[in-house]
Amino acid sequence: MRTLVVLYSYDGNTAFIGKAIADAVGADLEILTIVQEKHHKGFMKYVWNGRAALMKEEPELAPLKHNVAEYDLIFLGTPVWAGTWAPAFNTFFNTTNLTGKKVACFYCHAGGAGSIEKRFRKQLIGSSLLGMKGFIEPLWHRNKNEQEEIARQWARTMVEIAQHDQRE
Repeated sequence: MRTLVVLYSYDGNTAFIGKAIADAVGADLEILTIVQEKHHKGFMKYVWNGRAALMKEEPELAPLKHNVAEYDLIFLGTPVWAGTWAPAFNTFFNTTNLTGKKVACFYCHAGGAGSIEKRFRKQLIGSSLLGMKGFIEPLWHRNKNEQEEIARQWARTMVEIAQHDQRE
């Protein structure tokens, strides 16, 4: 089963989890890159990034290195900003057809997942949504190795579910 991890990461948390998932299941890795991204620090990071998420901005992305259509199972990973996914995923969802694909979503947050799972369910109608998993700031977690192992195990479970669905 061809598997791809598609993620956007701002502070490295989502990339940390996404790389663990890709490694655990032998998936290819696609990191969404915003062409002219501005990195804000401190409190302003939350103001500007939250605003961009709430306004449903669609930033220009660098071309993808992988053709999503060639994959059977796709993991989607994003930080949670203002209760939703990062704006890079607005662009991704509007330019990528996931209809009929098996999808598993993961997200990183600072203690509030907001309505991201509800939004994923709505966005992915037409796909087979296998599961979702949230991680609270794994790079700053007191035991990031434990968070990494939780991600690996969850990814293996998602692959097992996808393979089971494929046989039926």
